[in-house]
Amino acid sequence: MKNIVKKFSLLLLATFTIFWSCDDFIEKEPYFATPIDNAVGSYENLQIAMTAVYNHLTDLNYLGKRFILSADIRGDDSNLNVENSNRMTSQYDYSMTSGSRDARNAWGIMYRVVNQLNFIITNIDLVEDGTQEERDHLKGEALALRAMVHFDIVRLFAQTYSLPSSASDVVVGTPDGNGGHGGVPVITSVTDDPFTFFPSRSTVKEVYDQVLSDLNASIPLMGENGPNYMGANAATAIRARVKLYKQDWAGAAEDATAVINSGNYSLLEPGDYIGSWAKENTVESIFELALNKVTYLGTTALGYMYDTRGYGDINVSNALLALYEAEDIRATKAEGEPDNGPPTTPVMFYETNGFTYTNKFPGRDGTAGLDNVRLLRLSEMYLIRAEANFEAGSSIGATPLEDINSIRGKRNASLFTTITATDIQEERRRELCFEGHRIYDITRRGEDLVRGDDYWAAKTVTFPNTDFIYPIPDAELDVNENLEQNIGYE
Repeated sequence: MKNIVKKFSLLLLATFTIFWSCDDFIEKEPYFATPIDNAVGSYENLQIAMTAVYNHLTDLNYLGKRFILSADIRGDDSNLNVENSNRMTSQYDYSMTSGSRDARNAWGIMYRVVNQLNFIITNIDLVEDGTQEERDHLKGEALALRAMVHFDIVRLFAQTYSLPSSASDVVVGTPDGNGGHGGVPVITSVTDDPFTFFPSRSTVKEVYDQVLSDLNASIPLMGENGPNYMGANAATAIRARVKLYKQDWAGAAEDATAVINSGNYSLLEPGDYIGSWAKENTVESIFELALNKVTYLGTTALGYMYDTRGYGDINVSNALLALYEAEDIRATKAEGEPDNGPPTTPVMFYETNGFTYTNKFPGRDGTAGLDNVRLLRLSEMYLIRAEANFEAGSSIGATPLEDINSIRGKRNASLFTTITATDIQEERRRELCFEGHRIYDITRRGEDLVRGDDYWAAKTVTFPNTDFIYPIPDAELDVNENLEQNIGYE
């Protein structure tokens, strides 16, 4: 039996770890796993299973580090130091192979989270303790998180939704501008026979349809749980993001407006913005994963890659720095000391040994790497609404000019008198840099990645391109003949 396990696919292992704990199958029960006999039967135990989900979300191979880091290191706002700790180098220079450990680990942890959420969704209507309101909220929470994870998987492993029909040579399936090409498996149920479970790739459209279905079902079930847990506003914010990627402009603008008008959040004042990055749960925070000195990832944390007290592998590109006005609070910069991290002066950037580093990960209480993971902020909702309204020629909630100026006014930047599509995208870069957006903003808009000679890995990746997505892990393909590898990794 143990020999079979060694050949078992990552998706199968991810899907069934909470069910199989006999010594013949897995020698040690997986960390945070919830055995079925303990979890079924009570609302309280399903809450414990949800706690395990949040712990897995902060895994270093997912939102705790590499998923967010990958989106920026593959873009043009970040630059990897020539002398580095050899982390994320294949993503930075676009040299990933089908045997990539990062691809394998990302696939495994994300589908493991999906399975745990499926377990909760399947069993929540069977338990009798807890109030109806509590059970409804937990179900909504699980549905919304399942939507978020599926959306993240399809962004990482599949080409963008609007891939045109002319891009047939870079993608499996049939691109049609409407998600007709190959996506990732959509898993919405718990299966009790792993030896017959070999899912195929759904189309990107089918993945998006499931994501939106889950979000639509989740929002009416939930109240607000605060920024460290999924709630109705967070789910609506995710739906706004999904619709933006899908180019459902009216839907994106309407959802962003709902969050903005909820009254639960406000844009930070200029004097509070810099200091907010060293705090938890600010007035702008819609959803962030809470970490403390016990649960944070230490030297494997996301911030440790940016902080010169840690690895300090990643510096800020000249292209990004050139986008800021001198008066913009987001452009403030000071000198730092080698290996000492950010200066005590409140700044967003600091310079050490000729390189500039971001201070979005200052580490709370002087601890490098101790930062909450900020997944949704109010400023993104203004940016989504501005872009959606601009593309549609509409003014749902506000005009694009008003929304961009709402952000710029709170950042001490000069106000625009007119607005262009480029202005909106550049504002996204100024505001959302190093938060896990950049490569997806490039690809969803059908743009090229262009890095000049001032990058360690000067690179031009033209759109559409096979390099913009991760390979399906070899370990998955070896046991599942229903899956097809992404073009470029065969």
